[in-house]
Amino acid sequence: MSQNPSFEELVIKPLSQGDLEEMHRIEELVYTDPWTFNLLEQSLKATMTFTIGLAETKTNGICKGYAIYQVIFNEAHLLNIAIHPDIQNRGEGARLLEAVLSDSRRRGADSMYLEVRPSNSSAQKLYEKRGFRCLMVREKYYSNGEAAVIMLCDLKETI
Repeated sequence: MSQNPSFEELVIKPLSQGDLEEMHRIEELVYTDPWTFNLLEQSLKATMTFTIGLAETKTNGICKGYAIYQVIFNEAHLLNIAIHPDIQNRGEGARLLEAVLSDSRRRGADSMYLEVRPSNSSAQKLYEKRGFRCLMVREKYYSNGEAAVIMLCDLKETI
């Protein structure tokens, strides 16, 4: 298998403990303020929290991206999404986000919200293309003092 899998070679699957090391590696490559290994591990065990990822194969494939989200009653919250730098800008983030939205809808969510840094314009564009809109800005949200743009998507309208 090639080091840079093509779109067709990556599958979306639930993630498990065995994916934690690679999730953490991606987290540290992608974010300036990454989640800790323990926080990622807790997200795999937390009630009403779901973790899906992009992997090279359905079984024992290397994780190349992941999304962590919650569905509580009729509301979903995208907590984290990350794509390995080697496969960014190939549509994989959009494909993973679509899987999250679809699964959240299936689990009964009518809407999904998320927080994104104002400096992360590429992520904001991805979310806007998928129907998210800016709801508000929360000042000093991140540990470095940066604000968060709170975005909301009506899942009943984006079918």
